[in-house]
Amino acid sequence: MTNTGKERIKASIKKKITAYALVAFLSSALLIISQRPSIASLYAKSGHADFMQGFVVGMVIAIEIVCVYHISKYINALKDEKKLIRIYNELNDERLCQIESLSGKSAVEFTAIVLLILALIVSFISFEATIAFLAALTILFITKKSCSIYYTRTYSGE
Repeated sequence: MTNTGKERIKASIKKKITAYALVAFLSSALLIISQRPSIASLYAKSGHADFMQGFVVGMVIAIEIVCVYHISKYINALKDEKKLIRIYNELNDERLCQIESLSGKSAVEFTAIVLLILALIVSFISFEATIAFLAALTILFITKKSCSIYYTRTYSGE
């Protein structure tokens, strides 16, 4: 492999490290913001505030663990050429990209159906929850359509 190819691979892996570091930083900032007493006072009941703060803490811990794992994996790969090439090939394997694309498409469709069913079931219990599910469904469809338009323009030249 040429030095230009190696530098391109290293640059790609460094972008991944930067992205994971940014996610770790943003999740830490979210944790700090969510711990402010003024945020907790916005909830109607203190039990709700405690639950949401606990949820945010748990999610941030999980995100931080994933980020640290990937950052350390990529930093180790930058030190060893064989690991670097293996990871780059894994990230750019066309078969895996196709499998992820197909599974993502199915996951979006399945998620839309589940959200719609949940909205129907919850509509008998809580109007606000139904609106939340329908909002999530709307966001899902907008995101799917936006991605479809973007990738159609990117890969078909339209």
